[in-house]
Amino acid sequence: KAIGQYSSASIPNTGPIPPRVGQTTTYNIVWQLVNVSNDLGEVEVESSLPPNVEWLGQIAPEGSNIEYDKGTGKIVWRVGKLPAATGILRPAVWAAFKVAIVPAPLDIGKYVQLIYDSKARGKDIFVGQIVGSDASQISTYLPNDPEVGQQGGFVKE
Repeated sequence: KAIGQYSSASIPNTGPIPPRVGQTTTYNIVWQLVNVSNDLGEVEVESSLPPNVEWLGQIAPEGSNIEYDKGTGKIVWRVGKLPAATGILRPAVWAAFKVAIVPAPLDIGKYVQLIYDSKARGKDIFVGQIVGSDASQISTYLPNDPEVGQQGGFVKE
């Protein structure tokens, strides 16, 4: 799953909530992986940033294998092996990274997209088949963040 965070983030964020035209606000994007089936290998999660979103290079937990290509906006998290029952009998695996936006006047009254759809893929080691899961894009609409919610995501002047 993919979620956006402002107040309850593992990497502290700054900037106005709701976001304001011409001012920088930062957010965390968190990818969380659960595996209910067989052991998985070659697990990767990927997405990309819209052109108006800045990659800040801060990652948690430290040492997570996340790479960003500034030329394409593509982000790849190379997880590697994901054991069976991750997120059930053992803790879910997660990684977070920090992004920033500076809303433009045309964003007033709208949510700003922070990241495109995310795709997780891996190879089922027992069956030998590629399996995966997708997560929808994330915007400044953060219904699960108590400080942001629905109204705190709309850009203000």
